[in-house]
Amino acid sequence: QKIEANNVSQFIDSCDTFLFDCDGVLWLSNHLLPHANDFIVLLRKLGKRVFFVTNNSTVSRKTCAEKTTKLGIQCTEEEISCSAKAAADYLKSIGFNKKVFIIGEDGLYEEIHNIGLTTVGEKRPTYDVSNIDKLVTEPDVGAVVCGLDRFLSYYKICLAHAYLENKDCIFLATNADSTYPGHQKILPGAGSCLASVQTAIGRQPKIVGKPEMWMLESLLREFHLDPNRTCMVGDRLETDIAFGNNGKLKTLLVLTGVTTLEMASNTNDPIMKPNFYAESVSEVFTLYEQQHKQ
Repeated sequence: QKIEANNVSQFIDSCDTFLFDCDGVLWLSNHLLPHANDFIVLLRKLGKRVFFVTNNSTVSRKTCAEKTTKLGIQCTEEEISCSAKAAADYLKSIGFNKKVFIIGEDGLYEEIHNIGLTTVGEKRPTYDVSNIDKLVTEPDVGAVVCGLDRFLSYYKICLAHAYLENKDCIFLATNADSTYPGHQKILPGAGSCLASVQTAIGRQPKIVGKPEMWMLESLLREFHLDPNRTCMVGDRLETDIAFGNNGKLKTLLVLTGVTTLEMASNTNDPIMKPNFYAESVSEVFTLYEQQHKQ
């Protein structure tokens, strides 16, 4: 159902909480989308709770909150739910106390370190390809955590494979997004990094980001949210919309990221069918403002 002048007020009134994906919804790369902040301000003025739920594992909650504020949307760390933090929370929840090998960037390292765990290896190692079969692994590595790594190398894939040959080593992934929206083009996502390791080792990872329920269950539990009065706003069918639908939330698709209206219309999977769609958060904001100025 398209958000239009005749239903925008009812839609907003039906929700107490809004969960926003970030890239492709509120901003593209480092560019805030039109009226994104205005819409957040409006929702808060109406007494709604707002959270930012991102699969971007390259940022920690702290960094994501700083970026969000720098782009012009005021927020606190408490309002951020990111896949890097979700990975750390999962390890903490199972009482994990061994070392961690990471395929990922600063945000993932930061969140793993924040819970007191030790990581092994360099973030961006240099290596001699002629010695690749003489890999040196470290003892007591009990988990490989994979996220988006824009500096991924064959050497790091080999190390991850070596650790995961131990069947007791946990294989954890922040998310399996195939792509993510850059400012001017669609770029390969964490799923492309994960696929290389997964193909080599032949094991299925535990995924903690959208569309899996780990992040949502944590949010609902910590902030006592009512799923029936919570809306997930996203740009990707297989993560954001599936996440909301899996959790029995309302779902709003915006067309400013990776999904076109044609793609949404052609999906046959009910889990990926949004309850509502709009061209952008700007359209929803503008329609609501117009209705309430009359």
